[in-house]
Amino acid sequence: MTTLQRSAQFLFLLSMAACCALPPEAPGEVALEDSLPGDPRWREDALFERVLVLGASASAGFGLNQDLGTVTAAAFGIESSGVLTIASSFFFMRPQKNGRAALEKAREFDPTLVIAIDFPFWFAYGRRQEAQRSGLMNLGLELLDSLDCPIIVGGVPDMTAAIGLMLTKEQVPSIESQEQLNRQVLDWSDERPRVAFYDLRGSQRKVEGGPRQLRGETWPPEGALILQPDRLHPTLVGLVGLVLEALEEVGLGQHIKGTPTEILEIARELRRNR
Repeated sequence: MTTLQRSAQFLFLLSMAACCALPPEAPGEVALEDSLPGDPRWREDALFERVLVLGASASAGFGLNQDLGTVTAAAFGIESSGVLTIASSFFFMRPQKNGRAALEKAREFDPTLVIAIDFPFWFAYGRRQEAQRSGLMNLGLELLDSLDCPIIVGGVPDMTAAIGLMLTKEQVPSIESQEQLNRQVLDWSDERPRVAFYDLRGSQRKVEGGPRQLRGETWPPEGALILQPDRLHPTLVGLVGLVLEALEEVGLGQHIKGTPTEILEIARELRRNR
């Protein structure tokens, strides 16, 4: 064997040894934090110092003893008093006025993280002309934009099934409008590194497909419902799934403490923290 051949063989064996020394990578495995937006505050410990839940009746825990804030506290493993909920079941009556009032309180709190999953809802829904919905949504997003901190914002779901129960036909945008408004929220969030978009509409389609895997468990548990009889508001099981899926989707899943079942049990012992 020539000197050149021996050198080539040595380099080949050396490269193979280096490859074998590397830990195997699971197919499709991506670090959760890799999906976080670009703002560095998403990756700082201070992110969880002052958590604020901002929104309408779903966040307020309509029909429940708990709200989205208590479920969030249970998910992060912190005291419920460590998460402030500014949400109202009457948000739909005057979304602009109620939104401004909520944002004033929010700025006083000076949050380090805002969870606004259903804040955009009544800027999309409500009794108004279809042509007015996009402009009103812009106003709602401008309100959110006044908060200089990381924000998780939800998209626009399809709540057509609630017509005749909790919603009137006039309050529900057409499917085309819903999709356009959902894209409007997504585009707004994509332009802001401090904002993460939670695909509430896509999540809804998964729920309609039946039980699914959530952090290693089948969710919802057998016999449990995601929505209340009004087909609009989540049950406590629904709120738990909503929070956990949102945190997972935006890249904060590594901060969740416990399984969905454990978090559900903790949340059941808590009361609204407003």
